Amino acid sequence: MIIVGHRGWLQKYPENTLASFKAALDLGVDALELDVHVTRDNHIAVIHDEEVDRTTDGKGPVREMTLAQLKRLDAGRWFDEHFRGERIPTLDEVMQLVAGKVPLAIEVKSPRETTDRLNEKFLPLLRRYPGKVVVHSFDAGYLRTFRALRPDIDTGLLCAASRKNLALAVELGCTAIHPAWQTVTSGLNRAIRRAGLRIMVWIARSESDCRKILSKLDVDAIGADCPDVLIRILRERGER
Repeated sequence: MIIVGHRGWLQKYPENTLASFKAALDLGVDALELDVHVTRDNHIAVIHDEEVDRTTDGKGPVREMTLAQLKRLDAGRWFDEHFRGERIPTLDEVMQLVAGKVPLAIEVKSPRETTDRLNEKFLPLLRRYPGKVVVHSFDAGYLRTFRALRPDIDTGLLCAASRKNLALAVELGCTAIHPAWQTVTSGLNRAIRRAGLRIMVWIARSESDCRKILSKLDVDAIGADCPDVLIRILRERGER
């Protein structure tokens, strides 16, 4: 079972920060998940929301800010005073930190009108990165574009599990489907396996979530806000 640290170690550290990713690596996760947006001056920022309001002391859309403006924002104090001074990292900074030690699941969040600008920087970074990468998104149009540009890189459709979305993932040429775990029935689970797609489910937020996923589903990877709990359970089961 691949344990994916969702935005790093979200429950214990400010999400999508270098501190969060480093802590998840030190904990022993098998992969890291992160989100990307493009800045006004065409840098790739690692942040979940389109706006900085929720996870920094600033306000406004990422796409309307330069990297220098983003770097002036505090991305840690909102979570805990201990993390005061933590900054929004760039994708390049995260890649340098991880350095191929574990795979990266990169969710493209940028609005459609900015994806051409994002790809100008994204594709060269992917070429240089020494480790494995999976690009996933809820945006089928983006995945179709990306597959045409880089058919050698694994892609996953983020979605609610359904026959329609399974067919879409296959039509897009995705190598995986990444559904919300609560939407995966046993019948859909079998259908995904028959289609030859790998499965990463999200998001395990508690011990109860982890145990339900492990007992009810046949999946390859679990995106977890609580990777420490998932690691402990797998050790108890003799699976780690």
